[in-house]
Amino acid sequence: MTWLHAFKEAYQSVRTHKTRTLSMGFGVSLAIFMLQLSLAVGHSLHKGVSQAFAKYGEKSMWIYVYGKGIPIPTELVASLAKQFKAIRHISSTEWHWSPNEKVTYSNKTISSPFFLATDPIFATQYSMELQEGRFITTRDIATIADTCVVGATIKKALFGETAAVGKSIIWGSKCLKVVGVIEDTLHLSWLSNRILLGNSLYKSLYPENPRYSTIRLTLMPTAHSAVAEKQFRFYLARQLNVDPNDTKAIRIFSLEKHAARFHRFFKNLSIASWIMGILLLVTGIVNLSNMMLVTIQERTKEIAIRRVLGSSVTAIIALIAWEVLLVTMVAGVLGGLSNFALMQLLNKWVIPLCIHKGYFLFTTLTCSFEMMLSCLGLLYLTSTLTSIAPIIRAIRIKPATALNS
Repeated sequence: MTWLHAFKEAYQSVRTHKTRTLSMGFGVSLAIFMLQLSLAVGHSLHKGVSQAFAKYGEKSMWIYVYGKGIPIPTELVASLAKQFKAIRHISSTEWHWSPNEKVTYSNKTISSPFFLATDPIFATQYSMELQEGRFITTRDIATIADTCVVGATIKKALFGETAAVGKSIIWGSKCLKVVGVIEDTLHLSWLSNRILLGNSLYKSLYPENPRYSTIRLTLMPTAHSAVAEKQFRFYLARQLNVDPNDTKAIRIFSLEKHAARFHRFFKNLSIASWIMGILLLVTGIVNLSNMMLVTIQERTKEIAIRRVLGSSVTAIIALIAWEVLLVTMVAGVLGGLSNFALMQLLNKWVIPLCIHKGYFLFTTLTCSFEMMLSCLGLLYLTSTLTSIAPIIRAIRIKPATALNS
């Protein structure tokens, strides 16, 4: 009954002294608001980046030729797939661009177009999304079909708002039938101004170039990227008769290696957010503690009279503890609700705009139940520690001294 009676008195004190309550709770409320918001933003950005990596496939590697790199012979791609069981998918690509070439449809022309010759598995490796139609198939490769897939920018320039699938474009002396249009998503934006052909068709048009500029590998989930990269490098070096340590001759880009750096960065960012939030929370709690000490000093005679009238030390402790706990509970709830309301507004208006424009890799802002419990638990723990100093001061007050002062 002592604690229940102390709770009623603390509640009445909080309601009576509204200005003091607002002053004590504002810092705590702001701290819990900033802590939850910073954690939610960091989690959202990390999730967005992780989803972007997932679309490319973290277990992915590119063996490519730029600068002083050595072109990759056609037959080496097939032998690489047979040699290593760690390879799940493999595709080969060749870039083609000529300033003198044109692509036309009706009275519309695109000068100096970019072409990319590839395999059907390319669509799986890049999580290809299509506006319409389909991607290049194994049948197209086997029959050397005159088909192509165009990017969104190419489609708009040649066909406008009308459907492109089923129509034919003229490339030099060749007539190519459009079978698909690539969706202009963030991870496929680099393909928006490309025209994709089957490798067999490209080799039939340019038989003097029996090589590839890029090999895209997707590894098995259980494969170790660092070990696989080392094995690929030594195998290619032996086949191409080059030094395996010459990174300019054999260039291998491992996505998992770079993704690990991003994951470490966001893990450190989360730790930094917790530290900053805790510091803000400590600042609010210190302010709360100071206010309670001042309040006790103002209520010195009241506490002395309570002691003279027979109030126990436990009753005094309960009164101070309940008042601190009530302020922190109300401040914590208000800070959490304000953060939730702001996140809902951002999710409705800002995040979709950012995703549509491709400015940021944010996903929907969320505050998990575990995160809320962690923040509130931290708040109540610090508030309990805060109440120790005011309680000690209240206990040490001697009734005779307080009444005579």
